[in-house]
Order: sequence, then C-alpha cells, then structure tokens
Amino acid sequence: MNVWNDLLELAAELSDLSGIAELMDWDQQVVMPRGGAAARAAQAATLARIRHDKLTSKRLGVRLAAAERIRKPAGRLNAALLRHLRREYDRAVRMPAALSAELASAAALTQSAWETARSRNDFSAVAPGLSRLVELSRTAAACQSPAAPYDALLDQYEEGATAADLDRMFAPLRAGGSALIAEIMAGQGEAPSYLDWSYAPELQWRFCREVVSVMGYDWRHGRLDAAEHPFTTGMGGGDVRITTHIYRNRVLSGVFSCIHECGHALYDQGIPPRFRRTPVGDGASLGFHESQSRLWENQVGRSPEFWQYFLPRLRRVFPGRLDRVRLEEFMAGVNRVESSLIRTEADEVSYNQHILLRFDLERELIAGRLQVSDLPGAWRAKSLEYLGTAPENDRDGVLQDVHWYCGLFGYFPTYTIGNMIAAGLWRTLEKDVPDLKNAIAAGDFRPLRTELRRRIHRFGALYTPAELRTRLFGTPELDGRLLLDYLRCKYSAAR
Repeated sequence: MNVWNDLLELAAELSDLSGIAELMDWDQQVVMPRGGAAARAAQAATLARIRHDKLTSKRLGVRLAAAERIRKPAGRLNAALLRHLRREYDRAVRMPAALSAELASAAALTQSAWETARSRNDFSAVAPGLSRLVELSRTAAACQSPAAPYDALLDQYEEGATAADLDRMFAPLRAGGSALIAEIMAGQGEAPSYLDWSYAPELQWRFCREVVSVMGYDWRHGRLDAAEHPFTTGMGGGDVRITTHIYRNRVLSGVFSCIHECGHALYDQGIPPRFRRTPVGDGASLGFHESQSRLWENQVGRSPEFWQYFLPRLRRVFPGRLDRVRLEEFMAGVNRVESSLIRTEADEVSYNQHILLRFDLERELIAGRLQVSDLPGAWRAKSLEYLGTAPENDRDGVLQDVHWYCGLFGYFPTYTIGNMIAAGLWRTLEKDVPDLKNAIAAGDFRPLRTELRRRIHRFGALYTPAELRTRLFGTPELDGRLLLDYLRCKYSAAR
C-alpha cells in the first residue's frame, strides 16, 4: 500500500475517534442528565484508551518511519500530515495508555461536579476532583518534558510555546495593563442604565441567531444551544456547534458570547473540506483560533459600524426599550471598561488581566508550589493584584471557568496570544481593505470573511503557528506592546 494513503487512512480513524470524543463532551455540557456522569466518564476512558492504542500502534510507527525516509513528501498536505502525526505519535508513546484513560475519566467526572459546585457556590465539593486532575495533568506533562512540565501543557495548544516565551510577550501587559484600566475608568461617566434592564430570554435568543446568521454562520453545518459555559466544538465532517448562556439582565452577555463562538465556528467552517479527517483539518493553534473569535468579538463586535447595523435590529426585537438610546450612548456601554470579576463578561482592556491571573495560578499548580486547597485565597489575591477587586464568593472566582475542571491546563494563555494576533491582523486589514468598515456598517461581512479565509482559514493546520505568524506579519514574534498600543489608540480616540 502507498505509505501516504495508509497514513491518511490512519489519520482519518484517529480524527473520527476525536470527533466522537467531542460529540460526547458537547452532549455532556448541553443535554446529558447529571446522573449520567459516571457512565460518561467510563465511556470517555474507553474511547481514550482505544485512541491511544491506535495512535501508538506498530503500524503507525512503521508508516511514519517509511514516510520520513522519503526525501520529498508528495505535496504540502503530506508534509503537514507527517509533521502532525509524528508529533502526536511521539507524545502518545511517552504516555501510558492507562494514564490517558484515567485523565479522560477524571475530566468527565470533575466537569460534572463543577457544574453542581458552581451552582451551589461550593468549591469544597469539587476540590478533590480538581486535585486529582492537577496530579494527573502534572504526571502526563512530565512524561513529555520532565524538566518543564508546564511547557508540555502549553505545547498541546500552542505548538512550540514556552512559559519563558509567554513571560516575554506578556511583560508589557503586566507592566502597563492595570494602569491603562485605571486611566480609562477615570475618564468614564456612569454606566448606562440600559445595561441592567430586563430583556426576555426568548427574544435574546432570536437576536443572537440573527447576529450569527448575518456574520455568515452556516446553519446547515451547525447549531446554537445553551450551556453553563459558552463554547464551540467541531465534530469533524462539517459539524461545528456553538453555545451561549443567556442572562435576563445582561443583554450584551449572550450577544458577545455568540459573536465570540461564531468567530471560532467561521474558522472551522472556512477550512477546506479536503482537509477533513486529517490533523490538518483544524486551526493552526488555539492562539490562532482565539484570534478569530476575539477579532470578531472586539475589533468587529465592539465597533460603531457593527452596531450602526445591529442597533436598529435590536430595537425591533425589543420594541420601545432602546428607542431613546443613541448609538453614541450605546457604544459607551459596549466599550465600557471596568475592573470586573468575570472573564467572559470582561471588556477587551481588562480581559488580559484575567488571563495573567489564570496563567500565574495554573503554572504554580502544575509546579506544585500551590495546592488546590489554597486556590480560592490565591485567586482573590491575584484578582486584587491585577484587577483591583476580589470576588466575595468562589462562584465569581475560582469556579467561574470550566477549563481546569475538564483538565485544560495551559489553555488560558492562548486567549491573550489570540488578542495579540487579532490586534496585528486588524491593523493590516484596515490598511488592505479600504471599504471594510463601510461594509460592516451595511451588514455585509463577506469582505471580512473573504480576507480571513484567504489569509488564515484556507490553510487549516498546514503551517506551524510560527510559520503562519510569519506569513501574516513577516515575523514569528508576538509583542504585548502591539496589543497595548491598539487599546490605547482605540480608547484615546473614543474620548
């Protein structure tokens, strides 16, 4: 058999197993009864063991070695296929199958426990499960890099990234982020009252569906559902689903969650179908994925052009509620900066401080310098340090995000990496697409989608993150100063 055909066949099987795991996770977060958690954990463990066995099979090892002996792979797709499969294979053979299965089981159980603990504001109820997940994640990471386990966790989501890289990139945000927040807040007036009005949830759903439809979300290959924590998941084969959470007294919360998740979905839906069932049929990295969601949420969704189009439609959905709210007043609420407690509700200036908080804490957890039992207090201290305020309860603190409770250590930094990419990309788009803002004001997002697909989506995971950054910006390096400059410029112009 042709070695490339055999690798494609193996890659397709691995992709199918990953898709099944994603479907199980979507089901658990959206529709599964809480009583199904134990069975789901067992199913997740079984599936993880099967995938690990297939990934570490002698057949795959032999085919990889044979492909690597070919001096010039037949095409860029085959070269990328080989790179991804070698990377996955090497990671898998260093980790015992039993550990992979135990991690999957623990993540499913702890995620379910988190939902209950969060609803009851009871961190103690989920602390044992989280402690086990930290221990298992630390062990798994040490299998990859005994000397730098946290780097191994980062590398799962942002290929090649290290904590040292992040410290360098994030240094300007540490140095200037809090001061910028204080400066902007000092020049703001009172919060617009419309932000706290009551808005019927069923009408919010209608508006959210309209927004993502206009953005270009393909309903033939997706759906929108409710979840405790908004997320996007792709099951492969053109099935990309988004979720949000609607609050009666926070009309913008559900809208911006939908814009964010639709940004992820548009990336997945823009990847060429020929890449499906291969590791190339994904984003270049989570940093790049977050760049798409954050660009749509912030540079687009918080722009006056976006709301020039959508504010009249929001008024029609809620007749009489916003008729006297002028666009300028509405934008003051959309772009209001606050030292808020909740990451998913945060403005684009304070958002990165939320990420620094989580980056610091999870690095300490994995290093063993911070115990799970001390996490709530450490969270409050870091919140005071970075945001100038601390949560009064754990629901608004250490329990607010699902990520750690399903084992996603090393994920959080990709949000700020995404913000940096988005800032640089938007600056380029503003120069290269003269009528971009006029198109957005008219509700025409085709020019933006076309540019994003041309520059990023169409490549899937053909390139490493560093290679794709170089294609976009002429350098693989990211610098937090670019993000700070973008934020200063935006908020200076608004005053």
